[in-house]
Amino acid sequence: MRLSKSCYAVTGLAFEPPWSVNAGFVAGEKRTLIIDSGANTLAARTILGYAQAVKPDNEFFFFVDKHRAAS
Repeated sequence: MRLSKSCYAVTGLAFEPPWSVNAGFVAGEKRTLIIDSGANTLAARTILGYAQAVKPDNEFFFFVDKHRAAS
């Protein structure tokens, strides 16, 4: 989902009540920052694919958070 000229939200990749994926990316002129990578490899590849579709020649950087299961 495009939020602005260069900011995109990626939704609908996974859902576990009450949480959902809160990933996205910011596509600049030469670099793209991917924020979060989803819960698994397939989600990460999907997000990267969306980012590559928007700016295929950009250099890609990733900001990921280590997810921990609730105890």
